[in-house]
Amino acid sequence: MRLAHFIQRYPPALGGSEAYFARLSRYCAERGDAVTVFTSNALSLDAFWSPTGICVPSGVETDGGVTIRRYPLWRMRGRRWLLKPLSLVPHRLWQCLTMPCNPIALAMWRDTNVGAFDAVHASAFPYAFPIACGWRLARRLQIPFFITPFLHLGDPDDPYNRTRREYTSPALRWLL
Repeated sequence: MRLAHFIQRYPPALGGSEAYFARLSRYCAERGDAVTVFTSNALSLDAFWSPTGICVPSGVETDGGVTIRRYPLWRMRGRRWLLKPLSLVPHRLWQCLTMPCNPIALAMWRDTNVGAFDAVHASAFPYAFPIACGWRLARRLQIPFFITPFLHLGDPDDPYNRTRREYTSPALRWLL
């Protein structure tokens, strides 16, 4: 099976979803699946929006039978403040692409027009840009699309919890 995995970061970046996808990708590759990971080149989370955030080189590499495609991020000072009003346009896909916390990698969006896969698996909330890229690829190829959201729901006793609002925004619910 040819699998496409979309995730905001991939090891050596540290995080729960990153570690999960690395293990899953290697597991599938060891069992004979062709796995391609589409990810940003961010090493630190602040690299998603800050020009001073730490990144690894972009490009294509292979690790344990897994092909990893690392894409350079669109970063500039004030990017988050530019995206915030754009993310309020009432169109769900547009909102997914313009969330201020997003790791925006325009070449990743472009590359969803190439390649052949049998299934797409994407993650993790609230980083909608890579998930939307995976959704686009799955729609183009008319293949199954899976999301593992890795939700963080904050304080369950506070209905106005900011974390819950971010992770369950209408745009992210639309992706589900």
